[in-house]
Amino acid sequence: MSADLVEAAYAPGSRLNLPNAVTSVADRRDRLVEAIVMGRFSERRLANGLLEHIEVAPGSVDLALVRQRRCPVLIEHHASLESTIGLVESVCVEDDGLRAILRFAKHGRAQEIWNLIEDGCPVAVSIGMAVTESEPLLDETGKLLGFTILSLKMREVSVCATGADPAAHIIVGTAGHREHLEQRATEMRENAEKQRWEARFTRIRALEWAQWPAVVAPEMATELGVDAARLEETLTRAVDRQIERLCQEKSA
Repeated sequence: MSADLVEAAYAPGSRLNLPNAVTSVADRRDRLVEAIVMGRFSERRLANGLLEHIEVAPGSVDLALVRQRRCPVLIEHHASLESTIGLVESVCVEDDGLRAILRFAKHGRAQEIWNLIEDGCPVAVSIGMAVTESEPLLDETGKLLGFTILSLKMREVSVCATGADPAAHIIVGTAGHREHLEQRATEMRENAEKQRWEARFTRIRALEWAQWPAVVAPEMATELGVDAARLEETLTRAVDRQIERLCQEKSA
């Protein structure tokens, strides 16, 4: 793959599918499934030899389609009405990764998949997303090693035959799980909204601090009797280091 094609593959708006089989609890009556659809940390080597590194953090995944109830559950990432078998009810970043409550439909191919789940077959889950921000991974010589994906937009969740963990699968629970999963869906929606606003506030604060050196440097330089441009550079480096440190602490 050429460098241009690689860049295009990870440019904002490009799409990717991340396989990740999960262990989940299902409720027969409302056909609800709780799943870890994506771990906190993911790294794989692509067919072109490049590394793909993803770290899921609160606020790093755009869940607009989930909030609008327009995020489908598909079969094998086929975006068609025929392959639409359910709805992603809620999604939230938790300690073990991106968790979702999925609701399966009660007809057609959805019924076939649900029968597999009830029979205890190893049905896996894969998430479809669009890249909204990424940065290259380079070695000390500047050679491209891969990409770190910084933010994503959730497009869909698919059921498939195999995922990243072939031993994991969906487990059908008892009818008593219904209330639990409905409550979990509500909690996850509330937590996801809180994470979204916290992430937005963090970005705004970071931007304000990034602009601070240019605002205060002239007055400080006059008081200290030093060169304003050099003082602004020094303050900018200090602020950048602090913002980076705080971001690392937040994602740890």
